[in-house]
Amino acid sequence: MPALLLLTAAAATYTALGTEPFWNLAIERRMLRLERPGKPAVTLPRPILRIRNGVRRYTARGMTVDVVHARCSDGMSDRLFPDRVTVRWRGRVLRGCGGHPIG
Repeated sequence: MPALLLLTAAAATYTALGTEPFWNLAIERRMLRLERPGKPAVTLPRPILRIRNGVRRYTARGMTVDVVHARCSDGMSDRLFPDRVTVRWRGRVLRGCGGHPIG
């Protein structure tokens, strides 16, 4: 089974991050939270998960987060992650990595 989290009541938070620009994302069963330096955090309730063609898509009030199980480098360190993540919010597209670092 892929390293992607199925967000159930017992599941931990799924996290993702990006650089240039820097951002952090947390997905929990009951909320999405996007943080970017110098900007207010965005917290949206009740993300809906849909899975199609191997892509996990979370949506909540105008934000879309796509998670693809494919190795990803954060571009700033030697860390590798199991997932590629794309966040779409208010006309912006943020790309980064997600899941627990590999190795």
